[in-house]
Amino acid sequence: MPIANIIHHSNKIYNYFKVLNLNCFLSDIYLQHFMAIILSTFLRGYRGKTTDFALTSQHHRTIVAHFLNQGKWNDFLFQDALRNSVAYLIYREATISGQPIFCIVDDTIASHTKLSSQALHPIEAAYFHQSHLKGRQDYGHQIVSVMLSAMESL
Repeated sequence: MPIANIIHHSNKIYNYFKVLNLNCFLSDIYLQHFMAIILSTFLRGYRGKTTDFALTSQHHRTIVAHFLNQGKWNDFLFQDALRNSVAYLIYREATISGQPIFCIVDDTIASHTKLSSQALHPIEAAYFHQSHLKGRQDYGHQIVSVMLSAMESL
């Protein structure tokens, strides 16, 4: 994605955060950090890394990483604000279009080959999860996501 498009879309994302009143419980510097994280993710085509934060942030990447590791905010309020906003948009679209709401639950596991106790560079928060693909317990990080859609297929 060209940087001009990212800057254009960043204004829309930032304004959307303001509409959600995230500034009621997040400071402007926290919103800037979130923007840097979101934009760096999209800049690399969903393959963003923490080292990419420096490309989209006015702060050094270690400051953004420190924010992720040590930042103090109520992540439940943040999640609820985003979840409620997205659910409202999807239900509104379903009502307008008359289409059903489709729901997909994904529980992807990023497998690791060694236990943290055996690895040279251990990864925090890895654990055993039930892998549906392998039909057994698998060691790694698990991400559970729910995707909703109320639009017709293109």
